[in-house]
Amino acid sequence: MNLDFLLGELGIRSNFGDVEVTSVTENVKNVKDGSLFVAVKGESFDGNSFISEAFSRGAAAVVTDKDIKAEKIIKVADARLLLGFLCSAFYSHPQYRMKMIGITGTNGKTTTAEYLRHIIGFSGKKCAVIGTLGSRAENYFSETGYTTPSAELLFSELKKLADAGNEYCIMEVSSQALAQKRVDPIEFYLSVFTNIGRDHTDYHGSMENYVREKTRLFSLSERSLINADDAYSEMFENIAAGSALSYSVKGKYADYMAKNIRISDDKISYILLKSGSIERLQFEGLGEYTVYNTLAAASAADILGIDFSVSSRALQVLPDVKGRAQKISANGKTVYIDFAHTPESLDLILKALKSRNKAKLICVFGCGGNRDRSKRSKMGAVAAETADTVILTSDNPRNENPDEIISDILKGINNKAIVTETDREKAISLAIEKAEPDDIVLIAGKGHEEYQYLNGEKKYFSDEITVKKLLGLM
Repeated sequence: MNLDFLLGELGIRSNFGDVEVTSVTENVKNVKDGSLFVAVKGESFDGNSFISEAFSRGAAAVVTDKDIKAEKIIKVADARLLLGFLCSAFYSHPQYRMKMIGITGTNGKTTTAEYLRHIIGFSGKKCAVIGTLGSRAENYFSETGYTTPSAELLFSELKKLADAGNEYCIMEVSSQALAQKRVDPIEFYLSVFTNIGRDHTDYHGSMENYVREKTRLFSLSERSLINADDAYSEMFENIAAGSALSYSVKGKYADYMAKNIRISDDKISYILLKSGSIERLQFEGLGEYTVYNTLAAASAADILGIDFSVSSRALQVLPDVKGRAQKISANGKTVYIDFAHTPESLDLILKALKSRNKAKLICVFGCGGNRDRSKRSKMGAVAAETADTVILTSDNPRNENPDEIISDILKGINNKAIVTETDREKAISLAIEKAEPDDIVLIAGKGHEEYQYLNGEKKYFSDEITVKKLLGLM
């Protein structure tokens, strides 16, 4: 693409003449002949420090918001903001060819996205998802590595999904992506808010900042669907740029309400009420949080014009979501793998399992290193309150000492015998050995992930594969 044409779409002029741009990137390692390098300041690195390297790798030009004295420099007011718009323009704005749906919140994004995708597919429409489990569509999968990919990867994936004929694209939108303005070029048709719990305060500095960044999604959206039961719902309603609808499980007045909720063993049913409409939903699932996820998905589908009767039929065959209450049973042992990595999500899955279990509940979990330390003791308290046996282990220690992380978790635990085993595979093995028939083992924190960060190195590790091997299924 011609550089002047690319910049011209954004009202920027250069005096470099007729230069062809082969890619747009903020990562100097991705620079090749003809790349447009956008120098942005990140958490650990400042892209402006790599401008010389970018040119040595063949960059056609560099975009920066700093005063840099060099040839082929394009000075702008906000390089980070412009990065997303440049990537969008380079890939010919693929988001405009699909109805874009954004989902944000602390917990439930992935499951709600998968349920909504399932309903849309049931209605006969083609739908893609970009989120924690990667970029996915019919007969297509790409590992993206983050809940919301970098702008460079995001718009590349959106082009592939649009070219494949997808009519809808659901995106899980993280607070970091919103803070870094990765999705600012996207005009979302609908945004959905699930809930707020304690997470990412290490990045944002405070819960207030974390929530504020989450709400930004709703300023980019034509329509909004908001969890009325959440304490922060009003903040989302106040910033919504378009029409804002709400949903509730707790009995608050809302546009969509779940009534007559019945949860027993693996079965859930409730009546979905909307002004002038009533639909009974029945499906297999665990706990109240599944009511929230299905209600959000069915309500969002209604806003998209999909009849409740379609949602009802679709939810009768709920799709399994990798690493989300994923059940593995063999040889008299029952194990659940779940991504729960916040105090709220751990509490919900533990209570859901405990309510249906007449024997013991064994919980294996840890906390990530170099991340929010304040939630560690809270997660310890939650686990000790509900589980009969708690085995503390490593999650992703990163560059922290695993024993020190466990020590932080223990600060929230009083008067309960706790087993500690920093080796996650050994901890899982110990939990399965301890389990008697009818006991339930919950392995929490990593869910779908197939790696561990140990001493700064990324190594292969899968809770699912480990469990299947220990149960003799592999």
